[in-house]
Amino acid sequence: MVPSKTNQPRQRFHFQAHKRSSTGTAVKVGIIDTGLNFEHPQFAARSSHVHSGFDFVDNDADANDEPGGVASGHGTFVAGAIALVAPGADLYAYRTLDTLGRGNGYTIARAVVKAVEDGCRIINLSLGLRGHHSAIHDAIDFAESLGVVVVAAAGNDSTGDENLFPFPALKSSVIAVAAVDSLNHKADFSNWGNKVDLCAPGTRVYAPHLDTLYAWWDGTSFAAPMVAGVAALMLSIDSSLTADAIDSILGETAIDIDAINPLYAGELGKGLVNPPAALAALTDFVCGDANGTNSINISDAIYVINYIFAGGSPPVPTLAGDCDCSGSLTISDAVFLINFVFAGGDPPCGNCQ
Repeated sequence: MVPSKTNQPRQRFHFQAHKRSSTGTAVKVGIIDTGLNFEHPQFAARSSHVHSGFDFVDNDADANDEPGGVASGHGTFVAGAIALVAPGADLYAYRTLDTLGRGNGYTIARAVVKAVEDGCRIINLSLGLRGHHSAIHDAIDFAESLGVVVVAAAGNDSTGDENLFPFPALKSSVIAVAAVDSLNHKADFSNWGNKVDLCAPGTRVYAPHLDTLYAWWDGTSFAAPMVAGVAALMLSIDSSLTADAIDSILGETAIDIDAINPLYAGELGKGLVNPPAALAALTDFVCGDANGTNSINISDAIYVINYIFAGGSPPVPTLAGDCDCSGSLTISDAVFLINFVFAGGDPPCGNCQ
């Protein structure tokens, strides 16, 4: 698919930015792709938020998106899509694909590890390989063991055949993103099937390209960064969120689009990513309701204790369990809850500012 170019900046896809409670501030997002056009006005104007991770193609520190090939501008476009959703996020570019879109699985794996070492909480992989690649698999396992959210494109082969599904989207722990059009119908080119986790807009996406140009482009490559951007918004609100919690919230708040996609019912993951609902899940909560039942009782104290001492799931958001406003979850929060439930103590978060 070839982009349609223009020199006019325009934000077609912004997820109701004016109503957002987060812009992704202080969240690092790794983009493993063809690099990034750092001189583009869109990025030059926010240079403190755009970083060159490494160029694994030329083996140097300048991960610039090079012109001259069919894949040129791809990484820049992906970065632009993330910036439209999470304009406050810090973007780290890792060049692993050349201008023709060719790459080596081992350098992709190295880039994943480098992104983790650089502090990226989210890694976007708008690329795909045929079949399993053990080095990338292990690198992603390493990233996920440290709480990193990994998002990948589901592929543009218009197939539901799992044998043709690209890796790393094929990996069960990775958030695999399919594409929908402006009517929320599955995009003609997008893959589908039980390996898909979520859908996001992937047709006529508008973002920065090479030189000073902008472009319209289609592909699951550009649906995936929409989800990565929403994850950045979520982490900016609650930096303690685990990758599993983010995956769960994105799925639980997604819009079911099976009814308007009857031929693909049950094969478009949890549905269309729903940024306002995902963010609301982090900001609309009852303090003290650690287990999310919409009431406060002894089970919430047990939930906090289980999280602290037995490796249980954390409250979502973490603030729901931070009853004493200390900024962290400790045994004192469980004691606070017990005192409130049984001894008439202060209500959770009653003195929070």
